[in-house]
Amino acid sequence: MFFAPLLAPVVAWFGSFLASSVARFIAFKVLMTALFVVVLPVVLNNLIVTIVTAIYDKAVGVTSGVQAAIIDMSGLAGYLANALGLPLVLSILLGAVSVSFTLNLLRVK
Repeated sequence: MFFAPLLAPVVAWFGSFLASSVARFIAFKVLMTALFVVVLPVVLNNLIVTIVTAIYDKAVGVTSGVQAAIIDMSGLAGYLANALGLPLVLSILLGAVSVSFTLNLLRVK
């Protein structure tokens, strides 16, 4: 009984520290899950569109005589990609990769 008043502040401090550490850990994991599931696919989509647009604009600007053939091949490639559902497949694939990465991040070793 003599040590109870002496240990009470130490035990209270340790409990407070543990609770705040657990809360920070959970908040960090929720934030990272939201970022990887919601924000990452949007950023990757915008980056891919920007790169493809820049390459396409550069190709059209460089080739003046073959410009119509490039536009026709791009239109055909775009049509085939849309007919095969490649944008949907790429979106699902990137979503699965981001979820897998997030789940690996949540794994405590």
